[in-house]
Amino acid sequence: DRAVEHRHCSLMWRPRSLQREWLALGALALLWGLVVGWLAVRQHLAFNTGYDLGTFAQVVWATARGRPFYSSLTAGTTNFLGLHFSPLLAVLAPLYSIWPDARVLLVAQTVALAAGVIPLFAFARPRLGIGLSMLVAAAYFLYPPLHYIGLFEFHTIALSVPLLMAAGAALLDERPCATLIWLGLALLVKEEIALVAVGFGLYALLIQRRRRFGAALTVGTVLWAALLFGLVMPALNETGEGYVFVRRYGTLGATPGQVVRTLVTRPASAVQLVATESKRLFLWQLLAPLAGLPLLGFPAILLTLPTLAYSLLSDYEFQTSIRYHYTAPLIPLLFLAAVVALWRLRVRRLLLGRIGGAMLLTAALMSAWLWSPLPGGREFQ
Repeated sequence: DRAVEHRHCSLMWRPRSLQREWLALGALALLWGLVVGWLAVRQHLAFNTGYDLGTFAQVVWATARGRPFYSSLTAGTTNFLGLHFSPLLAVLAPLYSIWPDARVLLVAQTVALAAGVIPLFAFARPRLGIGLSMLVAAAYFLYPPLHYIGLFEFHTIALSVPLLMAAGAALLDERPCATLIWLGLALLVKEEIALVAVGFGLYALLIQRRRRFGAALTVGTVLWAALLFGLVMPALNETGEGYVFVRRYGTLGATPGQVVRTLVTRPASAVQLVATESKRLFLWQLLAPLAGLPLLGFPAILLTLPTLAYSLLSDYEFQTSIRYHYTAPLIPLLFLAAVVALWRLRVRRLLLGRIGGAMLLTAALMSAWLWSPLPGGREFQ
């Protein structure tokens, strides 16, 4: 790891603009974006979108016209931030001023998902070389959960994919300044990113043993989460009720405090909740396209634990399916762990790295055929 650390405070890597691998990567991203973006727009024009896209379209439209985050479609409140804390939506308002159309959101989402490959490739390139790094990029674009996010209307959590990819890469490279900036932007995407960010702080504190940075990040994100869920969002919600989505954890308790108490006093209940057939399938469909490599990417795989925990403990069946948008915060962290695994195989023996890359590409192609909703996949309509 030490050989490839970049401790400077740059926000992003600085590839030489005309290197062939970056041009090839850009062409791959452009091709993927054109396919997914065209299909997303065609779905909308065929009346195959509904409530979710309608809600976000109204919020961005109202924000562009001087009524920030107004919504008449969210139950109990006209302030969308009281339901989901997504102030980063405001960056789309200028585009809506130019072209007030829901297709703006679909195109923006496609661009964000495609952009996730940039920090991934930049993280992989010094560790794996050009060939394996391009295989990782290809596996990213073949990943079925990413396809479903791109085609399932519009959701702000999709915007977290490039931000968490950049933040996770910066954390693993021990670049604290860049980590804070990218993670800070990701926190403005949606309220649940606060839980992901706590995991970043604990990783820096306990795994990397960067005590000052890790402690500050952990305490800061815990306070942010407490402030957000306990004060800010209830205040913005005109009903005054607490975080409404805690009801998705009804098996464990009716409030966040009750959920935590159940996890501490009755851990068997949590195990029983997680060990269902549908959730095992969910984990299989997350890991199989990556040939299980993230499991070998210790300790980077630990960054996925907070997101996996709040997903698997939920009673809400859609939250543990690759067909919806809830996988977005997991995707960057799984791919970064896969890169770490390939790097370790390559360091031990070059042939092992190549075998790992071949396994990754084979698994990605097979999974895309089995589960992808894009052309060439069995789920394509």
